[in-house]
Amino acid sequence: MPRPRSAARVLGPYPKRDKWRLVVRDERGAESFVSYATQEEAERVKLALTGELRQRQPRTIAEAVQAYELYLRDVKQNKPTSVRTTVTRLRTFFPDDELTLAEITPRRARS
Repeated sequence: MPRPRSAARVLGPYPKRDKWRLVVRDERGAESFVSYATQEEAERVKLALTGELRQRQPRTIAEAVQAYELYLRDVKQNKPTSVRTTVTRLRTFFPDDELTLAEITPRRARS
């Protein structure tokens, strides 16, 4: 059975001799290694790469509902009961929360 694909990610930094190494793994599992002089530099690059990867990867329904829940609670400051009701209704409407938002087509939404 083939191994399930995992999301692209950046691992590290790990000490490697007198430098700091990041491991960049793509969706297929292929890895590339990049070394930096300081741990701080490696952390900065990791933060930038992680942000870039997050923007390229499609958001799932579960992630979108969670972000919306935080928005309702923290930004709009809705009452807790209202937030729970809205989130419950969204989860009922979208039972397969591992679908990406791009996979929701008009045809799929009708079914």
